[in-house]
Amino acid sequence: MKTILIAHDFSDLSGPVLRYGSDLAKAWQAKLLLLHTEPPQTGYIYYSPGYTYHGILGFGLDESVRREIEVEQLKNDKHALDLIEKQLKGDGLDVEAVLMTGDPAQAILETAEERGVDMIVVGAHAHGAFYKLLFGCVDSELVRRASCPVLVVPETAVDRGD
Repeated sequence: MKTILIAHDFSDLSGPVLRYGSDLAKAWQAKLLLLHTEPPQTGYIYYSPGYTYHGILGFGLDESVRREIEVEQLKNDKHALDLIEKQLKGDGLDVEAVLMTGDPAQAILETAEERGVDMIVVGAHAHGAFYKLLFGCVDSELVRRASCPVLVVPETAVDRGD
């Protein structure tokens, strides 16, 4: 095991996903690739607690306002990733933080392939059928299409404090 990709989405499940991935990296002396993918913004916006701005539901936005929100969100994401990267490096891990925009599942799959990732660690969110219809299910897509093993951390890991 040389490289482990952690798909980080800043949700409540990100803590357990980060712990499992970093524990594996320590055990195998592997490099960590910490990846956050910001989905593309649409002309509509809504707010989701624990995450941030998303597109498709809500009120229409002017293109300049949408772009301003997108740029601000990417700055916030980059800052948060940099802090996590610094903390993990302080723990003695070899870490690279990567921020991308686009479809999360596709970005994770492409990055894993390009970087020769040996394992992907991702969280499983218990979204309803309507959400999955609109946005898809990243963990299921990764399990179906990844060319390396995928460790899916269940949402219940948050409750156990794992």
